[in-house]
Amino acid sequence: MNYTKGEWQPIQDNKDPNRYHIIAFDEDGTNRNVCLLSVREPSEHLANAHLIAAAVNACASVNPDNPLAVAESIKDMYEALTLTGNFLKGFKREFPHLFKKSDSEWVRFNAIIEQALTKAEGK
Repeated sequence: MNYTKGEWQPIQDNKDPNRYHIIAFDEDGTNRNVCLLSVREPSEHLANAHLIAAAVNACASVNPDNPLAVAESIKDMYEALTLTGNFLKGFKREFPHLFKKSDSEWVRFNAIIEQALTKAEGK
């Protein structure tokens, strides 16, 4: 997939404080303007710029060659993780002895899933 690589960051326009650019910083230190955001509600500029940059950066960290594939699979991955978490809750009720030791693989697996879901839900 061809896209502007590098870490994306929102930068306020030097001439108009109500506009934000999303800049991609390449590994060699150069930067390129990816887009310019300008909407009717100025309070949304920075939030939109941060949202776009964070989404692209997160997806590119998972699949640098095709971050769009990650973005398009997020809903499915979230559903799979939710189902896995629910399965583990039932499994824990049926086999509580597997979850007694804090260093067990089941405990760590469960904690990672719960942490990821909590983060995704903004809790």
